[in-house]
Amino acid sequence: MTMYSKEVLDEIEAYARYLQELEFDFTDGIFNVTWFCGHLFQCLASDRKRQPPFVPEMEHLLEDVIERSSSILPKDAPKLGKTPVIDWTPDLAELYPDKQATIIHVKTLLYVHDKWISELGKLLPDRATDRGPAYISWPRDDWVLTNILLNRFHTQFWSMIREIDVKASKQSGYSNFEVWFYARKEGEDLDTARSRIESRNAGFLAAMNRAKQALEADFPLEAIAIEESLISAILYHFVVAMGQDRPPELFGRLISEFRSKADAAQRYPVDLIDRIDAWRLKRNEALHRFVAIRPDKIKKGQDAFLDEARDAGRAGHRLCRELVDWLRYEAAFFFKVDFELPGGTLR
Repeated sequence: MTMYSKEVLDEIEAYARYLQELEFDFTDGIFNVTWFCGHLFQCLASDRKRQPPFVPEMEHLLEDVIERSSSILPKDAPKLGKTPVIDWTPDLAELYPDKQATIIHVKTLLYVHDKWISELGKLLPDRATDRGPAYISWPRDDWVLTNILLNRFHTQFWSMIREIDVKASKQSGYSNFEVWFYARKEGEDLDTARSRIESRNAGFLAAMNRAKQALEADFPLEAIAIEESLISAILYHFVVAMGQDRPPELFGRLISEFRSKADAAQRYPVDLIDRIDAWRLKRNEALHRFVAIRPDKIKKGQDAFLDEARDAGRAGHRLCRELVDWLRYEAAFFFKVDFELPGGTLR
């Protein structure tokens, strides 16, 4: 571990606090490569106490990675570009000598960021080689500033990508993160995984429409049966995605199993699942007590329970809609991009 004087340590700690609050700007899908490389240069210089690769060398490496990745890039993925530095001042001349910044579109960055940052590490002979295969695993434990910068980039970059994915899934009908998750889990190609998820989601939508039609035709018991099937399918799907190979199929037990996976959910729907469990009892009332015991009470009993069944059917349809919306959001978190890396300390 590198030892620092108190004065130097104070400066490093101040910069570390700055990095911990650093916000990466992806406005309009554009990322300032020069700005990022400038920070990485400073972090490496402080952490390693020796000259790191200069910013132009880092940018040239990214350009080379993009060229070598042409076969996997979307056809409309832009290459590196230049943009004038707004409010340029002489103190920025070292980083922006030509008053321009190198920029990259996030559509391109998504496909090359890991390879680029990984290869940046390979330029450093004193990098770590025992921290795992992750693309941000090459900084040594005591390279505190570099670790903070790369981890913060990773977290914010993937948070931004997920946000875009969640919004796009409302139109596309699937989450790319879920596609990646099932492609890896099932050992299948992306097109096969995407097709399977699209078919499943189309089935969810068809069930919602069928339940709605049943309610409109005053067949609430049919609607309730469809709604229970849809809710069960979604709960079952989530539990399996969280690693349970054979979840229980009985409705009540499946709800309990879903609750046991609360910690695994990105946004656990505690109020929604409570309302689903309460609805389960109304569903039981509607389906199992439709016929009164005494023959002279049959007509009156059926009328009363038919009203209850209509209420249960409408409530179930609302719950289905909420649960489908929840799954659309949650599916973007099935594919994990978090790394458990050892963390260094300044002291």
